[in-house]
Formats: sequence, structure tokens, C-alpha cells
Amino acid sequence: MATTTGTVVSWKKGFGFIEDEAKNQHFVHFSALQVEEGGFRALDVGQQVEFVVSEQDGRTRAENVTAIGGGALPSGPRPESDGGFRGGRGGDRGGYGGFRGGRGGDRGGFGGFRGGRGGDRGGRGGFRGGRGGDRY
Repeated sequence: MATTTGTVVSWKKGFGFIEDEAKNQHFVHFSALQVEEGGFRALDVGQQVEFVVSEQDGRTRAENVTAIGGGALPSGPRPESDGGFRGGRGGDRGGYGGFRGGRGGDRGGFGGFRGGRGGDRGGRGGFRGGRGGDRY
């Protein structure tokens, strides 16, 4: 298949679109990115890339996305953590679901601050109910 050159026009949370020179847009998934060893698979809007166009379910898709010239893409920007106050894995208030439910962190673990299991405030069931933990 022929290699096409294009520009990244959108990128968010592991997928986006690349516009080719003919102004056609092609879906791209992070798994199609060829990055330097140990690099994070992500693109920047406006970045120039080379890719192969394939068709899947009647839609076009960019595959084997590389830097211009066919080399590996540089490591992309890492998104901010999903953990923290209201969700995601980790963070100091719940993790795996966040402050009000989920798993991990120092306030509730497995269920977060208000329900769940583990953590230093409440254990199984979290800060407000449940069993375990070292404070309540």
C-alpha cells in the first residue's frame, strides 16, 4: 500500500483524525502509532505524519503512522492523571472510582471515601461504613 502524508487535526485520549493532502480525514488510534522505543503513543494537533490508509467497516483508518520519512514518532505528551478527587486509579482520595466510590488511595480504597474496602479511613465500606481500616 502507498504511504500518504497528512496533518493531525484532532487528538484526544488515544484517538483522533489525520487530514491528508486531499483534505480527506482518516481515523487514527494510538495502537497504529510507531513511536520510539519506550515512548508514549500520542500525537500533537498540527503534527505532520506519514501513514497507510486502510478501510474498515466502510470507513478509512490511518495505519502504521510514522514521522515524515518513515522514522519512529517521538514520544507524545502524557495526559494528566485520571486519579484523584473524583475518579480513576490512585490519587489520595479514593482512586479506582475516586472520592465517592472506587478502589485505592488513602481515603477508603476499594470504594473510595464513601463506601468500598481498604485504605486508611474505613476499610471495606470506606470512611462511612464497612469494616477494616485503621481509623473509625
